[in-house]
Amino acid sequence: MPDFEKIKKIIDVLTSSNNGWIIKSVAGVFLLWMVLKAISAIQEEVKKVSKPWLLTREEKIQRTRWQLFAVHVQGEISRLNMRESWNDARFAELEAEVEAEGDRRAFSLIPFYHRTVAGLRREKS
Repeated sequence: MPDFEKIKKIIDVLTSSNNGWIIKSVAGVFLLWMVLKAISAIQEEVKKVSKPWLLTREEKIQRTRWQLFAVHVQGEISRLNMRESWNDARFAELEAEVEAEGDRRAFSLIPFYHRTVAGLRREKS
């Protein structure tokens, strides 16, 4: 069992007016570390997207395969659209309401925090 009195004394010493700089320094170092980590992650993503000459041979092959697949899918969709001659006048607008069970996203005041709530929910078309 931790000794809460000792922990409280340590916190009091660290947060006293004479030693407040310790917590500010630790918080500053932590904040700087988080910013540098985010910048490095952004740099990696930018490198993959905007500088293809920095990609390895395997990454270039994988990127080319995905591009060829995307072109194929786009061509197939265009071919099906032409063959079916889609026209909105030929179709009726359907409306449905479904009752589903499971997790749903709930309202949250904190940005980037997505709270989920389990239970029944109604989904509209």
